[in-house]
Amino acid sequence: MVHLYFALVMLSSASDAACVIVEQPHVFARDLALRVPGFASLPPDTTLAASPVFGARRDLTENTLRQWAATHDLKLDAVDPFCIYRRPARNEDISWEAELREAFDSLFRFQPGPGEISILATQLTPGAPGKLSLERSGLSFDPVRKFYLWRGKLIGEGLHATAKIKFRLTSTERRIVAARPLAAGRALSENDFEEVLYPVRPELPRVEVLTARPSGMVLRRSLPKGTLVLNQHLIAAPLIFPGDSVELVSRSGQAVIRTQGQARNKARLGEPVVLTALETKRLIRAIAVGPGRAEIGTAKERNPQ
Repeated sequence: MVHLYFALVMLSSASDAACVIVEQPHVFARDLALRVPGFASLPPDTTLAASPVFGARRDLTENTLRQWAATHDLKLDAVDPFCIYRRPARNEDISWEAELREAFDSLFRFQPGPGEISILATQLTPGAPGKLSLERSGLSFDPVRKFYLWRGKLIGEGLHATAKIKFRLTSTERRIVAARPLAAGRALSENDFEEVLYPVRPELPRVEVLTARPSGMVLRRSLPKGTLVLNQHLIAAPLIFPGDSVELVSRSGQAVIRTQGQARNKARLGEPVVLTALETKRLIRAIAVGPGRAEIGTAKERNPQ
């Protein structure tokens, strides 16, 4: 029985090779014109019947072919029976790189440059041909082997085929990284950083790229060597330090009063600073507005508790 089953499968496969191949949901006159010349007299897009399901064949008898012709007032000469076969989608039917680029653009607003996609392998499980759909959730990255795997599907008439694309990306962008271990709280200099070509991971949330080395800034936390430096790692350096002589500016309408004080704490731009007035020795709260400069606001701010 087993041998008979395999013999029938081989016979079916051999006969499929002689079938007319159809790929659309319907059989058109142009599909059969070479086997039955009479159909060539009809417009090529004339629909004759529904196609078989994907991966299946249908035997066309002489009686069936004459019935199809009669519905279009067509008379046929002698007709030899044959079969039609609806082929599933194949790897070579898909423009894999084009589909990847379209998905990156639509899902991540990312457009790899020429030659930046290297496809390692593709796999298409037999099923319905149609539009290849690659969704955000189908993309994964193997950090050990450094390749992406994107799973998708082909959609068509309620059927689908699964697709797998294994590929690498060589996209890079120039980024600023720590040139050495950097301690939190220290003022940064040009030599603390270096620019490197950093791999782009389009599936991750995009971060704002620093366009210049952030010298003069201060780190919120320590960074190991080679760490990508981001805006959230940085804060402005203090403009005023304890003991600094500070010019105090008080505004009231059009009047501007200037006096001198001594800082009791450090402050960055826009931060509060408490000062001792040099003339009265009173404590005054002000706002740092520049190196060695602070502004006094309301009367309440002049006398901190």
